[in-house]
Amino acid sequence: MEVLSRMRTIPNTISRLALVLAAFAALATTAIRTHAQTASWTSAGNMATARAGHTATLLQDGTVLVAGGNSVSYTITDTAEIYDPNSNTWTATGSMSTPRWGHSATLLPNGKVLVAGGYNGPLMNSAEIYDPVSRTWSSTGSMNTARSGHSATLLPNGMVLVAGGCCGTFPSELTSSELWNPATGTWTASGNMVAAHSGQTAALLSDGTVMAAAGAFAEMAGSMAGTTAVDQYQPFTGMWTAAASLSQGRAAFAGGLLAGDHMIVAGGISGGCCVGIGAMTSTEMYDPSTHTWLVMPSMANARSGLAGAAIANGTEFLVAGGGSLYMTSATAEVFDLTSQTWSTTASMSQTRLTFTMTTLADGTVLAVGGALYGGTPFTSAERYHPGAPPQTVSIAIASSASGAAVSVSGTGCSGGSYSVPASLTWIVGSSCTVSVTPPPGSTFASWSDGSTANPRTFVAPASAATYSFTMNAAPGPASIVASGGTPQNTPAGQPFASPLMATVRDASGNPVSGVVVTFTAPGSGASGSFAGGVKTAVTNAAGVATSAVFTANSKVGSYSVTAKVPGVSAAASFALTNTGGAPASIRVNDGNSQSATINTAFSDPLSVTVKDAGGNPVGGVLVTFTAPASGASGSFAGGANTAMTNSSGVATSATFTANGTAGSYTVAASVAGVSRTANFSLTNKSTGGGRHHGN
Repeated sequence: MEVLSRMRTIPNTISRLALVLAAFAALATTAIRTHAQTASWTSAGNMATARAGHTATLLQDGTVLVAGGNSVSYTITDTAEIYDPNSNTWTATGSMSTPRWGHSATLLPNGKVLVAGGYNGPLMNSAEIYDPVSRTWSSTGSMNTARSGHSATLLPNGMVLVAGGCCGTFPSELTSSELWNPATGTWTASGNMVAAHSGQTAALLSDGTVMAAAGAFAEMAGSMAGTTAVDQYQPFTGMWTAAASLSQGRAAFAGGLLAGDHMIVAGGISGGCCVGIGAMTSTEMYDPSTHTWLVMPSMANARSGLAGAAIANGTEFLVAGGGSLYMTSATAEVFDLTSQTWSTTASMSQTRLTFTMTTLADGTVLAVGGALYGGTPFTSAERYHPGAPPQTVSIAIASSASGAAVSVSGTGCSGGSYSVPASLTWIVGSSCTVSVTPPPGSTFASWSDGSTANPRTFVAPASAATYSFTMNAAPGPASIVASGGTPQNTPAGQPFASPLMATVRDASGNPVSGVVVTFTAPGSGASGSFAGGVKTAVTNAAGVATSAVFTANSKVGSYSVTAKVPGVSAAASFALTNTGGAPASIRVNDGNSQSATINTAFSDPLSVTVKDAGGNPVGGVLVTFTAPASGASGSFAGGANTAMTNSSGVATSATFTANGTAGSYTVAASVAGVSRTANFSLTNKSTGGGRHHGN
């Protein structure tokens, strides 16, 4: 068994210790079935040395070796002690060669214990071995990389795989791993994990691979960030590959291996400065049949810096202690693998943070040391005695028609969503709420006993039961109306701000759910298209169908989009307008190449057309006409040298009159945002002369 801890710098207070300690996961098996009901905790005596962040290892003779950790006055200790569950007493044993905290401890096949790494001022790469026969420690080879908060896993070939830990290239944690060879006492570098992990939980699966999950991937400015990453080690290749990720990153959690390769992670924090701040109740479990992580029901209490232990032959997982909002807890809970539910159990006599829990050969669990949040470590230990299992009952949920689904909630109720018919396991006496979701075209009618409550709460009976319900065919659609997204406009080529929403009702005015609504836009001219080409939508419980995002095409103009539903002749209509975009060009429309006698008006006004990048006319923009300031030129009536474009993008100047100077010149028309101008060639004639112009 091994207990994992992590840190980056030596703390000066236990609250700093709590910041960097991660999951304590104790894994062991027992020969009896246990559960939370009627459980109790009893004293397991006191150690000679107070400690937190230590390791606790179940030895082959059934005793427990506790070593290292942070002690009083925030010093790191080298001491070790043995707990004897038969006499319920502690005995000092030989001390390690150096104080350690954040180290790993691994039980070897020969009964000895390998301790590696840790922290004692600097990070350490040294390792040593405890011999329970001589009760002494001896040195072995040093790791290639100094580390703490790493995982250490005994492989089937007797080698020990050490992976991750603190500290990599700032701010990242380590990805490296290495193997200890018991025959030579030396370490060899192995492959790197895909993601960085520190304080992760690691377990040997039945196929011989090692799975490492969660933990911190980075630390910065006194904070740590939990990872969702999971990596899997292939011992035959020495390589790591990425496995399915968790749904939530977590550090300072409890993790372990349950029966059938079901790994579990519970509580912790997703990131932040301190254990307990942002503590979580959430739980996830690895499903080896699908190779994915499933979200499980949450614990009753948020906790991080907690400890956990697999019990009852790995069919249950006990968690206890931990912190939340600067408060340390004594409460405990049990997760049942069969029903996939949590139940509360007896609380410890002492609130504890950053302690260890070890499952003993008789099925009891030893909790050792720890500290209060910001307090001095304890010498005390206590022992959990599982009680009799609660009675469970098989519950069937059935219906008169197919296609319905139910959601179930409540402690001890196998909470989740299920297709009907469903077979569930409930704990007798639990209050379980069942909510029925009928298939499209149906409505909930009643339960078999006549109750029309939906959702409905049942109290789990003492014997197997079936809860069945009936459904009625829902009335068909009688009307469809536009209920959102009309009228509206958007620049050509841009999406409309609101989706199109149509409401479908039956003849009594009730909303009709589960029917398909088809949206149709014009096939030419100003129109648009739906995202992904999806032109249909299904009505929800309120009878509302919401379209995919609708984007205007490049044509400017107003048009209608219709929405229809089978069985209703009249369509809902949405009034939409594609407006012009920003001006992109300006060109001469009329009034170019004309002449007038000096001091007389030109016969045609000057006219330009403004268009956007899509070639659409742009209305409502100001065009400025500029004539030469000296020499042959002219002036606009009333001094008005600007004009606004109309809906066709055309701007027409005021009457333009030649001045008293003969000659040819250019009048320029410009619009904001367009660098090029539209130019008019004009001539002032001194006598007579006709007019000639073109477009």
